[in-house]
Amino acid sequence: MADTQDGPRVHKFPSGFSATTFPPPPRGMRLTDASPAELARHGLPPLPDPNKHPALHAFWRKDFDRELHFIVPEFKVIPNIRHLPRQPSVIGGSTNWSGAVVPAPSGGVIGGAVGGHWNVPVLTNVDGNLDYCLIWVGIDGDPTISQNLGDNLVQAGTQLAIDSTGQVQWMAWWNWLAQGLGIQQANYGIWNMPVQIGEDFATSIWITSPTTANVYMFTTAPVAGQMQSVATITAIAAPPSVTLIGGCAEWIVERPADLSGNSLPLANYGSVEFSAATAATTGLQGSVIAGQGSAIVMTDQATGKTLSTGNIVSGETVVCTYG
Repeated sequence: MADTQDGPRVHKFPSGFSATTFPPPPRGMRLTDASPAELARHGLPPLPDPNKHPALHAFWRKDFDRELHFIVPEFKVIPNIRHLPRQPSVIGGSTNWSGAVVPAPSGGVIGGAVGGHWNVPVLTNVDGNLDYCLIWVGIDGDPTISQNLGDNLVQAGTQLAIDSTGQVQWMAWWNWLAQGLGIQQANYGIWNMPVQIGEDFATSIWITSPTTANVYMFTTAPVAGQMQSVATITAIAAPPSVTLIGGCAEWIVERPADLSGNSLPLANYGSVEFSAATAATTGLQGSVIAGQGSAIVMTDQATGKTLSTGNIVSGETVVCTYG
């Protein structure tokens, strides 16, 4: 795993998207003691005020107030699948999402951050095809809250797939979708970020402007023969002519679509628990939590079958269950 880099580096992709990677913080640097300027040099967010934003402050400390082994992300295109905004089902819920969504507070915009932790589940193949389970946090993408939210979605998390032999593929990934403009989404994987079955994985997206965001990912993985907390930092840019709306935040288990927009099979993932499911408004002026929103159930319109059930069990905890 690459863990060195001199200065910020911009990566430009053939699709027109771009991402920036940063030099990792020095080994042993205590991030809670670093100045805002030092944090910014490494692409890290400032520590939120504990009095104004207690939930976001606690979330920051859970992710960053520990010894972390930072690696410089390396990217690859994830082929053959695409993400869609929430697709409402005529029999209720959604055909492609399950989990929870919370709208922006009255008079506010979720333009600060969104994040959560989840367990990486064990998968079972259900139909002999390549079955998928994508787990992520995001902002926008739900047209049931406001129609224009289906035209824009920034998201990041983990992708798992299992074939008929039980072989599992995994990838950490990020994406900024502009569905309404007909622009092909990014859908880039961070191939050197470990995704370990049974381990905790965390992702947070901190919005730095209406067209840029920093994506942080955390997990536990072996480094030089020892289990360590591993982290990556990626600054991403929106597609041309796209700006964040900030109308909702979500914590989602998804079944993706093929390149023609047809839903792909959902693997039996057992259950996934999101914790620290928190988001922040623009300028970190306020916080919202998943418990202030509503749960989403994934259904199959053709069969009427419930595929995945989202359940809000407490203010910052969402549990998704297969079936």
